[in-house]
Amino acid sequence: MTVKLTTPCLRLLLFVSFACVDHILSEEPPLECIMTADGRDYHGHVNVTADGLECQEWSKQNPHSHVCAAGTTANYCTNNRMNAAHCPDKWPWCYTVDSKVRVGRCAIPRCQDVDECASSPCQNKATCNDSLNSYECLCADGFTGSFCETDMDECASNPCENEATCTDDVNGYTCLCKAGYTGTSCHTGGCGQYVCIKGA
Repeated sequence: MTVKLTTPCLRLLLFVSFACVDHILSEEPPLECIMTADGRDYHGHVNVTADGLECQEWSKQNPHSHVCAAGTTANYCTNNRMNAAHCPDKWPWCYTVDSKVRVGRCAIPRCQDVDECASSPCQNKATCNDSLNSYECLCADGFTGSFCETDMDECASNPCENEATCTDDVNGYTCLCKAGYTGTSCHTGGCGQYVCIKGA
């Protein structure tokens, strides 16, 4: 479940200073893997390099001063390509706390794409479109819902006329006409064997 915060400021208790951010909180932890080879999508919490060196906090300029921005003040590995002309941009990385090693590459594994459609989550002959880390159900006519689980009620709009009874069908409806009326919506008739005069 994802919740969009309505307040413009979020107190981040992990940091010394507080900042206004547009932030989305999720019950799911961030992915600790990368989707793309260069890791631009990585926003996890790995804070050590592949060589085991601790990452320097991005808000600090010691032991390594820098102009690169990470979009965070914490010491997490990143590759958000900010200031890409001056900063590494081929993989997730960080400045290290070791004064002898300026930059370290972070060993973050590649995410494995799972075919979410393999479990057939879509119902009622819907088409399942798998994408990276998600899927979408394209409902057949007459169905709605995230999984196409709900039969649309075509009688909700009261399509039957002249006090006819509406029966909801899959992708349609049937009108049970009262005596003397005919037609798909029971719109024809009402005068029996006699000719109707408008207004009579």
